[in-house]
Amino acid sequence: MNVMSKQSDLLNKYYECKATEAEKRQLLRMLNHREIWNDDFDEAWEHAFGDICKSTDNRIFKKIEKATKPKRMFPWKYVFSAVVCIGTLFISVLSVHLWKKNEMLIAYAYENATIEVEKGQKSNVVLPDGTQVVLNSDSRLTYGKDFNGIMREVNLQGEAYFQVAPQPHSSFVVRVGELAIQALGTSFNIKAYPDEDKITAYLESGIIVVKSADEVIRVEPHETVFFTPSNGKLSRYVVEDGFSHLAWLSNEMVYEDEPLIEIIKQLERLYNVKFSIKSEELSSITFSGTLKNNSLQSTLYALEFTASIRYKYTPDEIELYMK
Repeated sequence: MNVMSKQSDLLNKYYECKATEAEKRQLLRMLNHREIWNDDFDEAWEHAFGDICKSTDNRIFKKIEKATKPKRMFPWKYVFSAVVCIGTLFISVLSVHLWKKNEMLIAYAYENATIEVEKGQKSNVVLPDGTQVVLNSDSRLTYGKDFNGIMREVNLQGEAYFQVAPQPHSSFVVRVGELAIQALGTSFNIKAYPDEDKITAYLESGIIVVKSADEVIRVEPHETVFFTPSNGKLSRYVVEDGFSHLAWLSNEMVYEDEPLIEIIKQLERLYNVKFSIKSEELSSITFSGTLKNNSLQSTLYALEFTASIRYKYTPDEIELYMK
């Protein structure tokens, strides 16, 4: 099958909603090579035009009309320019359809890729190998152009939940600061924010191997590993209920004797706000319970009711006082 017929076949499958995830990724990879589409676009356009929705038809028709209206007769180079311009529009429209809201389908990387999630946001990401990742607020995931080689390696800053696509002959490694976490066909959660004093990895299923400069720990399901960068120590605990580590996926936060200062860090990331502690006594307060982060206001009400906290809105921050 030549390149042009392959493009047409993928386009037909996409517009008929029959394309698999692998075929969508293949189509995205082809879209990265604009020269292929520009050289042969007239054939692909004629082949795919009939299946495009009316709103897209109208936009493209207006583009053609605008490009051709000034002159009745014009050199062929202008026709070619118009076709290239329309091709760019078509590719842009197609790309938008392939990227769902808050869910990114990442094409096979020809360059280094970085996915960043701002404060107050979350994102679902599908990596080129099919691995699914949920990124929490204020997090960043990067990987290189050789990701799909023998070693599948990503770098994480922040928090993420991974469901690793099984590939027996290709390791999946998450690098977090000084740690390397290796997995095969595994689901696990990693929390590693720069402003926190520890890195946490919770294993839901499968096997992971956590490596520091001095230690290597093989982790079983429902175990949690803590790494303290200040002393370079790894520690492991069995967790009867791992929901506290995964609650953020359901928009909840579970705490057990958690210092208020640490809770505030999470709330600042989650709601993209700034807190200021105005009473020294609050520095020693801990909180136990579950917060459902439906809204900032409801979260503040819960803290006010259960932790004897009073709050005050200002233009720049939320001030916290002891009742």
